[in-house]
Amino acid sequence: MKWMNSSCRPLVEAIVASFRDPAELPRQRLRTFTKRDWQATEFWLDTSGLALYFLDRVKAIGAADSVDGRILHRLEEKRAHNARRFADQFREFAELNKQFRAAGVCYANVKGFTLFPHTCPDLTARVQSDFDFLVESGQLSRCRALLEQRGYILTAATARTWEFKTPVSQRASIEGQYQPGQPRSVELHFSLDGAVRANDKLIYDPHLDRLGEWKWGKECFPALRPSDQLIGQALHIFGHLRNEHTRPSWLLEFRRHALARRGDRSFWNEVRDAAVTSREVSIALSLAAFLSSDLFGESETPALAEWPGNALPPLVADWRHRYGRRAVLADVPGTKLYLLLERALQGDVRVPGRTQRLRRVFPIHLPARIMPLAPRHSPRERFLSDLMQLRFLLYRTDFHIRQGIVYALEAWRCNRVWRSYSDCYGNPSSIETLGLRYGQAHNGASSAASDTK
Repeated sequence: MKWMNSSCRPLVEAIVASFRDPAELPRQRLRTFTKRDWQATEFWLDTSGLALYFLDRVKAIGAADSVDGRILHRLEEKRAHNARRFADQFREFAELNKQFRAAGVCYANVKGFTLFPHTCPDLTARVQSDFDFLVESGQLSRCRALLEQRGYILTAATARTWEFKTPVSQRASIEGQYQPGQPRSVELHFSLDGAVRANDKLIYDPHLDRLGEWKWGKECFPALRPSDQLIGQALHIFGHLRNEHTRPSWLLEFRRHALARRGDRSFWNEVRDAAVTSREVSIALSLAAFLSSDLFGESETPALAEWPGNALPPLVADWRHRYGRRAVLADVPGTKLYLLLERALQGDVRVPGRTQRLRRVFPIHLPARIMPLAPRHSPRERFLSDLMQLRFLLYRTDFHIRQGIVYALEAWRCNRVWRSYSDCYGNPSSIETLGLRYGQAHNGASSAASDTK
């Protein structure tokens, strides 16, 4: 199992540019790269989620002959495999919905297939790794029982999500993500943005009160309403920006969804209303709008192109310009630049103490098991799982060391810039304080930041 690879960065930029540039430019630019460049970048294509989208794009603009022949052939094979995988996944998707409905579960499908056709006009070109459902918190136990009957095992649980996976006997390769018959994963979400709580306990999620329908052929499935879907995509991107790795394909899909809705005024009014009432939604939409335009071209959607920039506090805006593109286009497993985003979100211009820095850069907890075992497993399966876990631990340790050094250097650079904000506007301690000042002070703050770059 290969977990990481160093891509050819100029080719990565050329691949991304091919989605926004006129047809002639990608044809000329992609032709300049060598076989070695393409081989080094194939892993990035797969982990970025753009591989099959890129194949469709170069075909559409007549640039397929500019791609290395071996890579083009492999992309064609992956496209064919993924078409069969989609059929396999959809059968499981329909069966899960059938069982939830039969059990009287109040739920909605989130992301995935329900984003068709606005996000992805051809689902066989989209690589889907799991099924996401929003369910009432009081019905989690019932959903767990249903999933366990189908062979799923609870592998992780947070305050918002339970994750289930089917057992595996060996770690899948990156090429396996396109193959049918792969291990499956389900996430049960019981708290999206805006959920109502009392005494820190979830009462209900209002998204379940305003559901829509997603139709496929003669079948209908409960799904989030359109505006909630776009907001959900933005929040999903935001969540990954606050972690190590963000797939560029999610930003491409966000942009496509926004473009597909560009003439729907009531849709955009609902999106704006949600942003007004939620700071997290406002920031998520601003980051997704900026980064999707930066990577894949300026939006033709007025509502998205004119999204208020002052939704971002100055430190977050600075992180967006300084590190957003770099974080999204990074090789797997990603970067630790998200730690700087966390500081920016908190409005923290101070340098963290040594102990706090070490905990951020070098987590003291062990990684979750990557090969879930069935309740009844053989000694051989346990041995293979433990061996793979040890390899994964060494891989993660190497990542923490390498990216820890990068984080330390970038934190030192950021500290000089962010102190200028503090000198100009005091020492705000919260994202809300920064947001209130941002609308009046952004121009001066941006000048101060650019002077120190």
